[in-house]
Amino acid sequence: MADDALRMLVDLRDLTIQKVRIGFGNRISAIEGGRDQADEDTIDILDRYNYLFSEMEDELNKDISKLVAKYPIINKMMEVRGIGPTLAAKLVSLIDIRKADS
Repeated sequence: MADDALRMLVDLRDLTIQKVRIGFGNRISAIEGGRDQADEDTIDILDRYNYLFSEMEDELNKDISKLVAKYPIINKMMEVRGIGPTLAAKLVSLIDIRKADS
């Protein structure tokens, strides 16, 4: 059921971009909390990449939202509190309805 583009975007978001963004955020938090040290240039670089990866993640979320519009099941899934387009897309992209028809 899920097309290759949806699966690719979900995987890119979850397995790459989000993990890297979280890593940069954790490093920044450690520096701010005094658990790590870095000079100002390094902090500026970390902040810049954290921002860039956040922007990439936002763009992926937008693209995922556009793609999921063609799946009627996703509209039904999003009626459940806590399920948005990204989580619904993740679920749909992992299921091959031809193999799991019930």
